[in-house]
Amino acid sequence: MMYNAGTPYLTVTESEETGMALSATILSFGGIVFGTGSGWTPVASDYNMGLPEDTSKTVIFILTFCGSYFGLVFCEVLGVLLGIAIQNNDDWNQAFGISFGNLMNEIFSKYGSGAQKFIMIILTLSVVANNIANTYSAGVSVAALGPIFQKVPRALWTLLVTVIYTIAGVAGQESFEAILSNLLSILSYWTGMFAVVILEEHFIFRRGVYKSEIYNDPSQLPIGIAGVSAFLLGIVGAVVGMDQTWYAGPIAVQIGYGDIGFELAALFAGAIYLPLRTYELKKYGR
Repeated sequence: MMYNAGTPYLTVTESEETGMALSATILSFGGIVFGTGSGWTPVASDYNMGLPEDTSKTVIFILTFCGSYFGLVFCEVLGVLLGIAIQNNDDWNQAFGISFGNLMNEIFSKYGSGAQKFIMIILTLSVVANNIANTYSAGVSVAALGPIFQKVPRALWTLLVTVIYTIAGVAGQESFEAILSNLLSILSYWTGMFAVVILEEHFIFRRGVYKSEIYNDPSQLPIGIAGVSAFLLGIVGAVVGMDQTWYAGPIAVQIGYGDIGFELAALFAGAIYLPLRTYELKKYGR
């Protein structure tokens, strides 16, 4: 319905930016897109636990990839459509200036008051449903920090996380677009270095073989020298390459204020993890 409502306002215009400025904009937008999808990297396994143990790795990959890809692409293409349409529709632009919710309300007004209210209720409930998976994973992630955190019932961690993001959402409702864009960029910094470390560990060091029985035995798990070092150096990469409203790194400035924080975070983390993990295995055997 949003596609149908927005299609009449689609126009193709050339960007006013050229050269380095255009490249910087593309890089920054790419970081946001990457952050949208890569946020599932550290939590995807939470939702594969229910699959039979003998499930094919190929099947798991296809299910995980398709489950993420099609939903993300649909929403991102829809976002591009709306981003163009509001520039050519004064009513939509004015509504968007108030809030994203007002924009949705204005878009669906063309279908009549009854349909408009019904769709807005569904969208409101879908926000709650969309947060369920994230909140569940947040509780699992906190418990995974160590034995002391596991002593607290996971439901309480989930409740605490819900309270935190609810307060944050209410406080930031007037700046939704700016906060979301910044959050996705920052998220991509962390998930970028997380992903490259996991890929190196999986393909180079473990070669796809894991001993699930030792997952909760610190004496048999990696020391953490390589992981912590990769994280810290990845932060350095993110800082020198980020371009946010409140800070721009020196490398980002040099390329025309393009955000390459996640690329540098992943590069720095991967570069240090490989030799340090090799050393860690050689010295400690785990």
